[in-house]
Amino acid sequence: MRLECWKQIAYHLHVCEATAQKWALRRRMPVHRLPGGQVFAHSDELDEWKLTQPAAVPIRRCVITVRVTEDMLTTLRPMIGQRFATMQEFASRAIAHYAEQQLRAPVLSR
Repeated sequence: MRLECWKQIAYHLHVCEATAQKWALRRRMPVHRLPGGQVFAHSDELDEWKLTQPAAVPIRRCVITVRVTEDMLTTLRPMIGQRFATMQEFASRAIAHYAEQQLRAPVLSR
């Protein structure tokens, strides 16, 4: 069966249009291009191509819970107003900041 556009191609593959377009560019998915930017694909070619692709690796996500005292939160508050690209970057900086504070803290004798 001939699939006439990205929407039909994506539907056939059970992915979004953006993913189908990425696969066409990065994984050499068999998509035929026409003048004017139109595309088409044959479902049997896509099915055969998909069988040759490596299985998708599931993404493992971890949740970390950190409990902080009011004193620690006070030292971290200035960082909250900053912008970070990811939550991981914020957590890394916060941990480094906390470790630095611990190194500067006077050692209490027991």
